[in-house]
Amino acid sequence: QMAGQGPQYRCEDPTCCFVLCASCYWARRQTLAALEPSQSLEQLTRLCTGGPAKNEGAANCSTAQSLRCHFLFSSPLCIGHTVRVPFTMQRTRLTSPGLSDAWGLDFSVDHPSIVQRLHPVGLVASWNQLQHAVQNLVRPGDALIQISAAGNTKPVMGKPPADVLRRLCEELMQHDNATALPRASEELQIDLFFSGMRSLPTLQVENEIASLQNTGCEFVARAATTENIRHLIAAGDCSVLHFSFHTSSDQSQRVFLEDIHGKAHVLTVQEFRNLLTNGQPAVSRRAIRLVFVSSCHSFALGKDLAAAGFRHVVCIRSEDSVLDTSCLIFERHFFTALGTGSCVRQAFMCGVAALASSPIRRLREDGSKFVLLPEDANHDEVFVEMPVKLPGFSPAHESETWGALPARVEDYVGRDADIYRLLVLLRDGSFGRRFVLLHGEEGIGKTVLMTELGRFVKLRRGLFDEVRWLGLPQYDRDDILKELKLGLQLLRKRLVTSPQRRVLLLVDNPNMIFWGPLQRLLVFPTVHTVLAITSTTGMMADLNEEALILGTKPVRFHLGSLEPLCQAWLFAKRAARVIYASEVRTGTVVSDGTLPETIWTAQKPADYLALAESQLVRPHGGNPRRIAAAALALELLPSAAHRSTSSVPLRSVGCLDEGDVSGGPPCCGHRRVCFVFSDGREHHEWCPSKLPLRNVLEQCPHVMGENLVVFIDGHSACLDMSMSDIVGDGSTGLVRVEVCQKPNPHLE
Repeated sequence: QMAGQGPQYRCEDPTCCFVLCASCYWARRQTLAALEPSQSLEQLTRLCTGGPAKNEGAANCSTAQSLRCHFLFSSPLCIGHTVRVPFTMQRTRLTSPGLSDAWGLDFSVDHPSIVQRLHPVGLVASWNQLQHAVQNLVRPGDALIQISAAGNTKPVMGKPPADVLRRLCEELMQHDNATALPRASEELQIDLFFSGMRSLPTLQVENEIASLQNTGCEFVARAATTENIRHLIAAGDCSVLHFSFHTSSDQSQRVFLEDIHGKAHVLTVQEFRNLLTNGQPAVSRRAIRLVFVSSCHSFALGKDLAAAGFRHVVCIRSEDSVLDTSCLIFERHFFTALGTGSCVRQAFMCGVAALASSPIRRLREDGSKFVLLPEDANHDEVFVEMPVKLPGFSPAHESETWGALPARVEDYVGRDADIYRLLVLLRDGSFGRRFVLLHGEEGIGKTVLMTELGRFVKLRRGLFDEVRWLGLPQYDRDDILKELKLGLQLLRKRLVTSPQRRVLLLVDNPNMIFWGPLQRLLVFPTVHTVLAITSTTGMMADLNEEALILGTKPVRFHLGSLEPLCQAWLFAKRAARVIYASEVRTGTVVSDGTLPETIWTAQKPADYLALAESQLVRPHGGNPRRIAAAALALELLPSAAHRSTSSVPLRSVGCLDEGDVSGGPPCCGHRRVCFVFSDGREHHEWCPSKLPLRNVLEQCPHVMGENLVVFIDGHSACLDMSMSDIVGDGSTGLVRVEVCQKPNPHLE
């Protein structure tokens, strides 16, 4: 080609040896600028974006557009919390040995400052009994961090608490002897400071995103971390900012954000405002034209943001709380109106009207709790002139269906702190672990933990770009394996082309680690694996060896029992019938052996702790599967209308987990009876000792019909004898009662 052909891309000077030099290019561009049509740049924009040019045709004088909104959410797994437990003691006892025994605590042998168990009797147990807030209970797993008395403070720092208390008492005695002044009181207050992780109420983030999908607006969802917020503010391409997080209802007015691992990052209102405004000029700050704060008690925060220069702020009055459903309804109607061309004021009134016209009284009341700030400002700004309907937006969902997470588990409770610790173990950086063995006994909740871990990470994308579940169901195993194999091959190709892509594999079957398609992925340094395994020495050794061969260094994460509060909550949630107070607390059986029919209800956290210490829950060792099975084994009792005046409720034992019917919670003044039926069925009951056998048969819902004959140890039993007169098995006290139907002579 001759020089000069393609004037934008050839040099003017024929002697120039370059196809394109900078001086010739810019000289030629300036010459041709006047000759180029004025629409060329807009047409080029249309070709790049797929949209029409502004002046292309009379019918398209306005460009259809959608409102782009940024949705920043924060629903932390847990928060660090400190509990101060005060108690008084006589100064004369400062030199007495065993002062820490009165606390009623057992500390871990390996970690002397970690509480391993709380005794039902002790100073700490008495403190727990008085608390009405769950967060202020001292729990197993909390760490004793410091002890203070009379202005002296001793940090524990992992040392045995008894030694720290002894040194503190010695210093107090030396001070008293040195001053030789009369003391104002012989009593001394000692404060114990415990620190631990506490779960926070979970926001309905997934429901909120789903509610916003069909509003006509384009929502970009991210976790509300300080890094994400600063990056968004610095980019300057955000006009609508939608926050969803917790705010405190007290005078401190704090905002609960997240860190990258899901732990709460607490900021004051002033710190949060500085996070949004510092380093940004006023002109750039006003690029964010609307801030929507979906949080109860956010009025003070909204006023602060409005004072900082944001044009439109939607929040909720500080003195009021609103239902999550009210927030979902309001924001859905608000953003639908805003995205279809309504001004901010009209969109706000649409949200209020949607709640005010609800048939539910509480939703109607919530309609007046939303506020648009500044109250005296003009809110007639329109964000979208000509809207376009979008199909909806969901953050970073893959089109591939393989490796999908299992369904959400019902009654999930008590594992938020474990998820946080596991995320810290897998954290980004040089100390992140690539292969974690999640081990624990059968039924302890390993699969549930991995499911919730995957759901938490997949929604936020702070640590991993992709999350996949690998497990083998009992059905269609060959088809599932083919699908997984193809999916793993495609994932391997993505890792080859994108070496920085971080992947989390959740493996629910330990045998899959020996599978070739999975092993070929573990050699990539950005692939992290969590493998669930039951604690068996042989399998652990094989997995360790296989992981080392693949170039990973496995680390173990032990999943222990649920904490007592969660054990009791799970049992009460899954119970097949109401729980009676006599089943929970000892000493409620009256003198004649009958049970008062007082239904157990939880009025404060100590009631749940009492249930956890009862024989209904404690024998199951904090294992969720066994607790749920025992709760379901509580069979329904006959209604009071069908009982005689002398009848008392039988206490059902039912069949325990994995067919274990030998145990069950004992009850004072009762006998355990095994009813054996002619068809081979067995049923276990706890029966009052003084109740006649005839009444027992009448009340047992599994004994039906008339003309019954009863045998005990092969001999016909008298129905008028009481349960206390029957001699049972000497080892367990079990009474086996064989129930048969008496033959009808008219049928012979």
